[in-house]
Amino acid sequence: MVCNLEIPIWDNKKSQLKQQEWKAQLEATEANYEWTKNAFDLQIESEIENLRSDIALYNSFTDLLKTNERFYQETVRRYKEGLSNYIELLDARTEVTSTQLEQNLAKYQSWIRHVNIERMAASAPIK
Repeated sequence: MVCNLEIPIWDNKKSQLKQQEWKAQLEATEANYEWTKNAFDLQIESEIENLRSDIALYNSFTDLLKTNERFYQETVRRYKEGLSNYIELLDARTEVTSTQLEQNLAKYQSWIRHVNIERMAASAPIK
């Protein structure tokens, strides 16, 4: 049975080079982590700003819807009095319906954006 034992008496600075290599790998990994974290934070901030924009869009449709409904009620009153024709009445009703649809789309878009933010941040409890 032959047993060989290696004792590095002189390794020509191989251990120092290995340490430098490990240190460089560690620094590269840390830099990659920071870059990924910053990119993720930027993406979350962007989605939050888009959510605020979607909510503002929804709120703007609320005021427009009130105005269109008032106009429709006035058109119905004028139609009953014979001062407005049926096409004007249909146009007023179409405006109300169109505004309601656009408001619903804005609401659902904001809900989708909110769910995406929760999913990205993993802030919703998992059951």
